[in-house]
Amino acid sequence: MRNFAALLLTGLMTGISVSLFLVILDFSSKALSSSLPAPLLASLSIPSAYLIVRLLSDSKKTGSGVDRFLETYHLRHGVATLRSTAVSAASSLLTMCLGGSAGPEGPGLTMGAGIGSWVARRFGLDPEKVKRLYITGAASGIAAIFRAPLTGTVFALEIPYMYDMETGVFVSSLIAVVVSYAFTVICLGTEQLFPFQSGTVEITPDLLVNSVAVGLISAAVSFAFISLFKALKAQANRTKSALVPLAGGSALAAISFAFPEVLGTGFETIKGIGSGTIPITLSFAVALLVMKMLATSVTLSTGGSGGLFLPCIFMGVTLGEAYSIITGHPDSAVFVAAAVAGVFAATNKALLTSILLVSETFGPVVLLPSIVAASISFLITKDRSIHDHQLLRRVTKKEMALEMFSHRMGNRIKGVRVDRIMVSKPAAIDSGATVGETLETLKKFGYRVMPVVSGRTYVGYVTLDILLVEEKEKPVSEVVVFSDPVMPDETLDRLVMRILNTEETHVYVTDAESNLLGVVTQSDIIKAVFELGDQ
Repeated sequence: MRNFAALLLTGLMTGISVSLFLVILDFSSKALSSSLPAPLLASLSIPSAYLIVRLLSDSKKTGSGVDRFLETYHLRHGVATLRSTAVSAASSLLTMCLGGSAGPEGPGLTMGAGIGSWVARRFGLDPEKVKRLYITGAASGIAAIFRAPLTGTVFALEIPYMYDMETGVFVSSLIAVVVSYAFTVICLGTEQLFPFQSGTVEITPDLLVNSVAVGLISAAVSFAFISLFKALKAQANRTKSALVPLAGGSALAAISFAFPEVLGTGFETIKGIGSGTIPITLSFAVALLVMKMLATSVTLSTGGSGGLFLPCIFMGVTLGEAYSIITGHPDSAVFVAAAVAGVFAATNKALLTSILLVSETFGPVVLLPSIVAASISFLITKDRSIHDHQLLRRVTKKEMALEMFSHRMGNRIKGVRVDRIMVSKPAAIDSGATVGETLETLKKFGYRVMPVVSGRTYVGYVTLDILLVEEKEKPVSEVVVFSDPVMPDETLDRLVMRILNTEETHVYVTDAESNLLGVVTQSDIIKAVFELGDQ
């Protein structure tokens, strides 16, 4: 009963918070844009958002709300304070109402997650349930922002990992989502996210070919956006100056002179394109796409706060319109939906969410083209994600401990070289040995995993479970598993991220000529982190 009450309260408080946020955002944006010039507002958006976080927040973090959510979820077990939640929402509000390019789903997600974390702790729930209610609140926030309950639920469960989901909280999330969604709809109505209308879609070879093409182009656009975003963010982090937010605001002001349509959430521009009130040409669509990419990267990498959900949708809409103009297809809504799904899936590594999004908002008639485009774009971009704290998969408790330790150590592990912690000159299997001989060597040393070498050259590794199912006369070279070695000057922080994002328990160290020098295991890393912590 206590858990159920916590779910209901989380959903209700999230619905109230999101509704209030959206009302304030809409009123503030209209009031400010009608009284002050766009360049002036844009120049103030990033500095003001940055300042409020630096002065009031306990986390001092700006940028993508989704990435902050992921950081708290993975590294802090979903423990978020109401103070940081409120300041983050206020910072996002300032960013968007003054013209910063970001989406409201970022604060919606962090507000819901923060409320869920607070409710769980107030109800005295155990740490695992705190983490579960944290992600449940996030689902409630997304569902309330976009009035799309299924999309919101799946997004919150899918976004923590590129190739996995938190399926264990699906049912409980639905309870809170229904409450937050119902409250928001009662207060604000069921406004349609996309005013694009598509007629009956006939499945033809031509449609499938075009869907594949949209998927390929979406992958290229997503790759470009991720690269630009990360490059600007890295540069801003290296600069570490109070002038960075001012520079970001100045860049936004410059963009606003020529392309005011890309400022703010971009929702009005999306509606205008869909309803036909904003005439669209090929050059204009491409320009909007590029400038939205630039404006969003500048906003969220130099001190602004907000979400990446709606900017990705904006890019998908303009890409779809551009493709429809190029091909002369009369029903642009089909390719707009496919492009939205493609860009969203690749950028956020959220394939199911992208498909559900277009299904709930455009209607089921565009489902097949969207599935094709999203799947292709998702697969082509592989492990590229715009979110730094999105993991490849769910991690074990040992891996999670490793991540939490390394996070707490911060910059102290960045200067630690691999050759400082590796086991040098490890025992190895000769590539000319048979499986039977290799099993005897493993038995002798008591190992489960051993490297394989040809002379001194690293070839790969073998594991006991692989060898046990092979014929003993088979050459071990035919069952070797290869994994990329690292150089001795590789740093510990990069090695930690590699182990967290792969299935590897052992990483081998070689020199420039691929000669085997050593091996590093998860246990070696945890031991090193403990030793650094004691210094």
